[in-house]
Amino acid sequence: MLTGLLTAEQIDWIRHHQERFDGTGGPDGLAGCDISEGAGLLAVADAWDTMTGGGPASRALTPEEALAECERGAGTRFAPDAVMALARLEHGSATDAEAR
Repeated sequence: MLTGLLTAEQIDWIRHHQERFDGTGGPDGLAGCDISEGAGLLAVADAWDTMTGGGPASRALTPEEALAECERGAGTRFAPDAVMALARLEHGSATDAEAR
């Protein structure tokens, strides 16, 4: 469905954003550095959006609560570098170049 709209790399990010850093995710059971940086960043962004957006069955977390949850998942659920990037953005210490 995405072929022709996105690059192969971007399609990989979407396909693998549910992989877990510890290898217990899917669809392919990738772990650690086998998960692309883009997929790792997308995983954190997707989780952040879900946690801070709330839904019909749950309340939205505050940014501080969501960041703490992401930090608890660093190294198991999420790539540690992706969580560190989120923390820098959330704390306002990322430079413009880092944020791009």
